[in-house]
Order: sequence, then structure tokens, then C-alpha cells
Amino acid sequence: MEGAGELEVVAPRRGPGRPRSAEADRAILAATVALLAEAGFAAITMERVASSAGVGKATVYRRWASKVDLVIDAIRTGMHDIEPPGTGSLRQDLVTLMSVQIDWLRDTETGRMVAGLSAEIQHNAELADALRTNLIISRRAVVRRILADAVLSGEVRSDADLDVVLDLLYGAIHFRVLVTGEPLEPDLASKIVDAVLVGAR
Repeated sequence: MEGAGELEVVAPRRGPGRPRSAEADRAILAATVALLAEAGFAAITMERVASSAGVGKATVYRRWASKVDLVIDAIRTGMHDIEPPGTGSLRQDLVTLMSVQIDWLRDTETGRMVAGLSAEIQHNAELADALRTNLIISRRAVVRRILADAVLSGEVRSDADLDVVLDLLYGAIHFRVLVTGEPLEPDLASKIVDAVLVGAR
């Protein structure tokens, strides 16, 4: 999960009916993020989200078919779509993308939300599959393509395991959030990328 920014309305994937209110969507998604950070996935119910958002529960049910769908969209509200930066430098492309991830996780509410979800997916297969399918796989693929291009250009060893390189890049960030609690300092992205590229080049 990576990216940061202002709360953007993510159009719910399901729910026919009357025209949607962007204000209601924003309130529902913000309430979901706040509840995830405060009490975790298990505490989320459509009724509780509706109450926190100041809308009727039918408004939530019209927009999202399930709690998992709602949570996935709520997570996406704080994430920018990631695109290859195209700086012409492998190092700078990776630093840019890792910085986006760090900026997103540096927010206290986001950090608590991610920590709670990371624990939840260990025993919730439906949520784990939804997160991987809708958020993680596609975003990792962007960085993997950058690394694959670097292999072709000779910037990364041809025998480098790109999935391990990805794990090292993202894993170092999440280890601080989930385990050590060490700060995500501004130059962390550069330090991680430089350390990983020493082995990958």
C-alpha cells in the first residue's frame, strides 16, 4: 500500500440507484479510515460507519456491497495512483516512489490503520485477498517494471531476484511502522534505495 495526499473521493464500485453525493462519499470514507485507525477492522460495521459519518445506514449500503469493499475504497482515498517517475535515473525513480510510500505512512492515523490491517489479514483471507488484488499487486508491478527495465539496461544484475528486491525496498519501511516504531525520517527513502542497489547492481 503506498501513496499519500488529500482525501479524494473514490467512486464506490457497486451500488445502483439515485445519484451519489460526493459530500456523503467523503464523509463515509473518512469515517471508515478513522474507525480503522482507532479500533481496527473488526470494529467496522456499516451501521457504525454511517453513524460516524452522519448519514443513514441505507446510504452506506447503497454504495458498498460489503465491509471489505468499503475498507478497500477507504484505504484508496489517501493513496495517489503511482506512475513510473521517468527521471532517467533508476536510483531517483526508486527514491521518488519510496518517498511517496513513506509520506503516506508517516501520517499517524494511516500508520495505525496499516498496522491494524496487517494483523487482521493474518486470519482474514477475504480481506487479505482483496488488499492484494486491489492495491498491492498492481502497485508492486509498477516498481517491478522499473527494475525489469534496469535489468535490460544493465543497471541491475541479470540474476537479481526482483521480487526479493521489492521486498527489501518496501519491507524496510513497513518494518519500522509495524515492528520497531523507529521514525520515518525524510532521508529514509534514499538510505534504503542506496543499500538495496548495492546488492542489486
